[in-house]
Amino acid sequence: MRAADFKNIRRQKFLPEKYFGLNAADLARQIEDALGALERDRSKGILEPVSQHLILIVRLHILTLMYTGGAPIESLMPLYGDVIDAAEALAAGEREYFAYLGRKSGEDLIDNASPLPLGDFESYRTAIDIVSLGILLGDGDGLRRFVKLLDIDRGRDMLFEAIIETAVDDPSDNNEFLHVRPYEPLLDAFCTAETPAEEAAYMKTFLDSWYKSFETLPWHNGHLKVPADESYLPYYGYWAFEAAAVSVLFNIDDTPFRDHLLYPKDLADWARANHSKP
Repeated sequence: MRAADFKNIRRQKFLPEKYFGLNAADLARQIEDALGALERDRSKGILEPVSQHLILIVRLHILTLMYTGGAPIESLMPLYGDVIDAAEALAAGEREYFAYLGRKSGEDLIDNASPLPLGDFESYRTAIDIVSLGILLGDGDGLRRFVKLLDIDRGRDMLFEAIIETAVDDPSDNNEFLHVRPYEPLLDAFCTAETPAEEAAYMKTFLDSWYKSFETLPWHNGHLKVPADESYLPYYGYWAFEAAAVSVLFNIDDTPFRDHLLYPKDLADWARANHSKP
């Protein structure tokens, strides 16, 4: 593919074609290395699910990279399935690890801890990405499989519950949320706004504050962190998937903000065209 062709299909300007290929290869290597480390750890009786957690994050990076690089949306469906499989593997690994710790200490330890505790900002960010993508891709089964893993955290966060409520049998009516920044304007867009203009204003505020709000997370400014050997770029895409999910779920007209750099407009369009919400 010519560089000009890639520039026409990529969905965000920070991704050069060179690093699209290098990143895809590097992420595949990370999966292979993590699986090898998992096998070695288990042979030594080490059960802490570090490798399973890494695999989940890398699977999500792969999906995000493919979307950023311009892959057809239909091709993301199996990649989302890989993310859900990885989340279930992580949850199973955590249950096994806690059972081991309980046997070792002689105490009854909780065995249903969330693989992505919503009280933790980074884990919450990951969980919101996963449920938002489930809505946008219309994968209700995958979404429900993921939500089941987070049962212990259900009912604690209004945004999380609002995104999943059409897909689950037990929606929660709670009105609390765990992370004010940057999510308060997004909540206002569907809880407080009374007119389309107000909805759009809240959404623009959310999108404008989104990137800076995550400056403490490892992926922030990844597009500027080229390693010395230029073997990969720790950038896979900066996307407010939750903004698109909320727009679809609450019938918010995204015309005033759809061209925002961080808004995945074609995912929202695809979800509407393919009736993902029902």
